[in-house]
Amino acid sequence: MILAIVAGVTLLVAALVFVQTWRLGAPPMPSNGKMRHAVSHLVAMEFVHANRPGARVVDLGSGWGGLTRRLAAEHPDIPVIGVERSVIPLLWSVFMQRLLGPVNAQYKYGDILKPGVVFGVDGCAASTECRSRRDAEGTAVESEPAQAGPTLLLAYLAPDHMERIGRYLAERDGSNAIVLISAAFALHGYEPDRVETLADLYRTRVYLYRYIAGGVLR
Repeated sequence: MILAIVAGVTLLVAALVFVQTWRLGAPPMPSNGKMRHAVSHLVAMEFVHANRPGARVVDLGSGWGGLTRRLAAEHPDIPVIGVERSVIPLLWSVFMQRLLGPVNAQYKYGDILKPGVVFGVDGCAASTECRSRRDAEGTAVESEPAQAGPTLLLAYLAPDHMERIGRYLAERDGSNAIVLISAAFALHGYEPDRVETLADLYRTRVYLYRYIAGGVLR
């Protein structure tokens, strides 16, 4: 009886994940240990000399939440926010954070392909597309806070998703520094500031890009 219940729940969860994957166009892809280590190393290097007050990390498409929790544990003074729109992985992430912490890890439901999520999770910061939409709606456009620390964006996303995120970042007119760390998929047309090659079967690369207003810092 217990085995039947477990099997039924497993099938239900698998079905829900399949439906979400079909609807969203991409599965929640868990990162492997070597990839998490490389991303963690790059984040740590960025925060060595960074203006830490006001800094934050945003994991775009946080999946099952493992990388978000790891980075939050390694940087307890910085909020690390995982954004996910697949419900089952998001619920699992929230459950594990409530169970194991750390307290500076947060998980939010959101569409990572919308400018407001890319720039600030809770608000719509100043990209051309975002500004035009909010001006058309007659609402105030939120600007990025002055003198804030850098925002580190993490992504392990399909190439078409990366292209849209890169376009949003290139169009932004805020003054704060944004660093994008992308695992496995490069931003075509942009030169990364740093590339780490993993010692795995596929020689996976992790790319780091630096953005300021109107483009990329090379």
